[in-house]
Amino acid sequence: MVERVRLWRINPPEADSSPAEDTVAKGFRVYVIRSQTTGAFYIGQTSDLESRLRQHNDPKNKRSLHTKRRRGPWLLVHEEAFGSRPEAMAREKFLKSGQGRLWLRKILGVK
Repeated sequence: MVERVRLWRINPPEADSSPAEDTVAKGFRVYVIRSQTTGAFYIGQTSDLESRLRQHNDPKNKRSLHTKRRRGPWLLVHEEAFGSRPEAMAREKFLKSGQGRLWLRKILGVK
């Protein structure tokens, strides 16, 4: 089970939409994880968040070299949902920019 610290959700599904109609629920996630050991952040995007978080915390997994080089465990601290991969990739790019990192630090309460 993945432990979550703070969770901010952008584009929540409409209250009257069914799961079959909810493209966000089936869509892509931009996520921010933080090392409990070092406090370092990692920003990424995926279509299967639970699986991706397990990969980041699995020392034998070779798909997440960035988080292997830095000590974990890694916890999900921020998540945003999007209906398409291009939207998620654009948001990921913004969050990795200087302004995006400042915005993240502000909403996460990190100085």
